[in-house]
Amino acid sequence: MSLTPDQFAQRIKDYGLADPRAVDRVRSELGAGDVSLDGIIDAMQSAGIVSTLQTEKLLRGDRSGYFYGDYKVQYLIGAGTFARVYRAEREGNIFAVKVLRKRFRDEPKELEQFLREGRMGLKLRHPNIVSIYDVIPDVRNPFLVMEFVEGQTLRELVRIRGKLPADLSLSLISDISSALAHAASLGISHRDLKLSNVLISTDGKAKLVDFGLAALADRNNPEQIADCPNARAIDYAALERGSGVRKDDPRSDVFFAGN
Repeated sequence: MSLTPDQFAQRIKDYGLADPRAVDRVRSELGAGDVSLDGIIDAMQSAGIVSTLQTEKLLRGDRSGYFYGDYKVQYLIGAGTFARVYRAEREGNIFAVKVLRKRFRDEPKELEQFLREGRMGLKLRHPNIVSIYDVIPDVRNPFLVMEFVEGQTLRELVRIRGKLPADLSLSLISDISSALAHAASLGISHRDLKLSNVLISTDGKAKLVDFGLAALADRNNPEQIADCPNARAIDYAALERGSGVRKDDPRSDVFFAGN
């Protein structure tokens, strides 16, 4: 059933997406005459009352997925095999919220891997590593609260610009190396280095993200990483078996940083 403009505005208030007074103000600015649903949607989005993602969910009649804890979801940043990442807001501050996909929440192995990634990330504080601020182990909606980086991945940058200038390349590899050195000093290796796991901020700094496979590292179980369904994990396993080193050797990250 199609919503009326006033029903759309009421849903925004009912689901706690905005201050009711702000919703009413935007509605009143449209006047008392006939207002189309598209008209009120455009007005609410232009005023920053709702995002495109929130609008789509409201129109579908979704009753959940607008918040994770106290964090209000604004839009989808990216999606992988195991998790989705959203830009979210809390008390005027912006965060990235990484949410385990529904189909893995009832799988003890995947859930524990996800939470281990978060707990390990809490230890990593470095200007070239995306910070994890909190780990929420809610069995219904487990999620990680992370630093939000405005920018793009290194993969996207290379696709757009092609060959990077030497000075930029040197700056980025210096940032990546600094991050890896810090992690190694804590006994942590990344184990999933690839272009899409390097974020480039708007001020040109490289930040490593997704130490997920590092959370799996267990030198007493050399088969565990090889069995992980990730192409880069297979690359790491092949390198380490071929060179005869343990699977959390930091030199593996060094190799793939330059590969």
